[in-house]
Amino acid sequence: MSGRRYSCATCRKGFEIPDISDADKTVICPLCGELTPLVPLRGGGKANHEQRNEFNLPGCVLLFGGLVLVCFKFPWGLLGGAVLIWFGTKMTRVSICAKCDGKVEDKAAKSCPHCQAVFVDEVV
Repeated sequence: MSGRRYSCATCRKGFEIPDISDADKTVICPLCGELTPLVPLRGGGKANHEQRNEFNLPGCVLLFGGLVLVCFKFPWGLLGGAVLIWFGTKMTRVSICAKCDGKVEDKAAKSCPHCQAVFVDEVV
């Protein structure tokens, strides 16, 4: 698809739609489904990776299981609980672009797939 890239006011992610004549129209965001005004996305530039926690059912189950082991199976549950908490935390962490808040699935990515900003830092 060739067109301009716009940013959604609700989910703050970039999307592309075909060229339209009236730039101040509102459209339904193809990513979140909400009605949003068309705001041109400023592509390029530089951005940083950010790490955030996101709800992920398997990760939350591991976190809860680790917490139960640590609290109720002391002292032997301490080691197993710590391992479960560590894995649960790793599963709920996601890498996002600091410029557009778009999720970056590939941690080795050199640029954001949503706004094409070049990452200037390394994700850990």
